[in-house]
Amino acid sequence: SYVALFSNKFLDSQSIASLLAEVRSFMPQGEFDGILDFGLQRRAFIEDRVPIALTVELVPGTLVRADQTWSFFRGKSEPSGGTLEWTEPDFDDSSWEKGPGGFGYGDNDDATVLEDMMNNYTTVYIRTKFIIQDPSSISELTLSVDFDDGFVAYINGVEVARVNAPGEEGSLVPFDSVATDSHEAGVAMSFRIRNPETLLRAGENVLAVQGINAALESSDLSLACSLGLGSVVDQECEGILYVSGSSLIAAGSAPVARTAKVFINGTEVTYDSLEGRYEGSLSIVHGPFTLVVEAVDEDGSVVQSKSLDLIGVTTLSGTLSGEVTLEAAGSPYFVAGQVTVPRGSSLTIEPGVRFIIDKRGKFVVRGRIQALGTEGDPVVFERKPCIDYWSGISLESTREDNRFEWCRISRVSAIGAIYARSSKITLDSCLITRIDGEGLYTPGCDIHVYNTEISYTHEAI
Repeated sequence: SYVALFSNKFLDSQSIASLLAEVRSFMPQGEFDGILDFGLQRRAFIEDRVPIALTVELVPGTLVRADQTWSFFRGKSEPSGGTLEWTEPDFDDSSWEKGPGGFGYGDNDDATVLEDMMNNYTTVYIRTKFIIQDPSSISELTLSVDFDDGFVAYINGVEVARVNAPGEEGSLVPFDSVATDSHEAGVAMSFRIRNPETLLRAGENVLAVQGINAALESSDLSLACSLGLGSVVDQECEGILYVSGSSLIAAGSAPVARTAKVFINGTEVTYDSLEGRYEGSLSIVHGPFTLVVEAVDEDGSVVQSKSLDLIGVTTLSGTLSGEVTLEAAGSPYFVAGQVTVPRGSSLTIEPGVRFIIDKRGKFVVRGRIQALGTEGDPVVFERKPCIDYWSGISLESTREDNRFEWCRISRVSAIGAIYARSSKITLDSCLITRIDGEGLYTPGCDIHVYNTEISYTHEAI
């Protein structure tokens, strides 16, 4: 009867020990200690192999994995005669080398090592194919790239992302190019691809990426890419997960002895009653939402439940190209690193846009920025909740019509929340507050400030 306790999946090790303690006085000491020791070891064995608790894990719905086999071409010459044909689905890459991603050298994080790249060539080209049954069923894709130092990415011949790559959006990057800026690998950047049904086709599709090094003599290069339906962007703030894309896979284990079905936000999902594993799709919405997973028994009673607080975001990072407009429909935007607006490019931010910015988050403007909020729908620049400050907005020698109207800028640690040199800038009806530095630091600027409050700073201007 004592041993029967140890096959009861409803009891954890502590409960078993407590129950045995009630009969301890009726047993010889040696017998009791032997049974208790056996019971706890047996229970640990069961717990390792039979799920007794509900767990939840968010997994990207992946079309292309970073570590899968890719075709690759060392950038010693143009891969398709100085055209972008190498990015298209029907291009013949049968003569290219094959290898697992990621690609690079010099930092011990590459599955395919380009041991001859240093001092010989500055670019590498990679391609892989993926199958789509119904393009109309996919509302959004997420491209994730971990890179050092730059790249351009294409889906079916159409450019979808460019960071630290020379030239305008859509232009060819020559095989002997170098990156326009340096960037260290380690944290993948995510890029939201809207309306992917216009890029995809039923059947075979191709993701093609050109990696670019900062110099011929550079000590390292990294390029690892994946394409999914959603991703977990950040989970540093306790109790909050930032997610992007259109959907994720929610998976985990359920208490196998009592669970008959598993529901995700009220919808029954696939459940293996022998293994105690479940899996189901989770649609991502912008802004705060909750994931609720429930394990229920044969009678429909909830055995265990778990909930996660999520925030659906659009990620923003790297060097923007051309005329970029951010709409409230994509808000909030999560900024994890530096966002650069180069000369000749512009960033327009529409009313109601909200930025959630990590401590390394920063805007560097060499082209034009216009943040055009309204009284009812201001543009908000604010820190991620679990950090103290972010790194501000810098304008570098730009005489464009840079404007901030009805903006809220807070919790910046920098020489100025807006730091500008030799630039033109207008602020109207803005609030700049709680700054570890000056509100505005603008030497040599043509600056106009109207109806703006600057408070809780070292100095206002």
